[in-house]
Amino acid sequence: MFLTASAFFVLILTLYPLNVENVQNAFSDKTNTSFGGIFLILNGAAITLLWLSIVVPPLMDGTLYPDGVEHYTTLVVQAVDLSLLLPLSFLLGYLLYQQKPEGYVYGSVYLVFLSIMMTALLSKIIYMGLNGFQIIPVIIIIPILLVFSLTGAYLMLRDVKVQ
Repeated sequence: MFLTASAFFVLILTLYPLNVENVQNAFSDKTNTSFGGIFLILNGAAITLLWLSIVVPPLMDGTLYPDGVEHYTTLVVQAVDLSLLLPLSFLLGYLLYQQKPEGYVYGSVYLVFLSIMMTALLSKIIYMGLNGFQIIPVIIIIPILLVFSLTGAYLMLRDVKVQ
């Protein structure tokens, strides 16, 4: 978790000094930001609802620990997603949809990141399936998210002007 947080903040510190207006000017006027923006908002909402459906019921019935915890003390993936990645997905989706300069810079980076992450998850799921684990419905959901994130990244980056 420390490594993930460190990498995230290094990324932020690297991108922060960028002049976002200059970066936005590198994008064509016909750059499609709507697809990526809407996808990031819907992706954030869907995964948030999925993780909350695991986390909230035990809090409501008083058992406190979800079934998926098994012998662990926390659900690390849900914690990272709910605290960092999903709020970022909502925010960047909104900024992209509104065609804000920050959306162009950080939204395109997030779409590429999401494409890489979905590719890694897909390979993990295929490996799990080959080893006899139950992979339905995630073997359907992850490739769909991969296609949408790749499409969003492509639509954002295909018309970048090289200077």
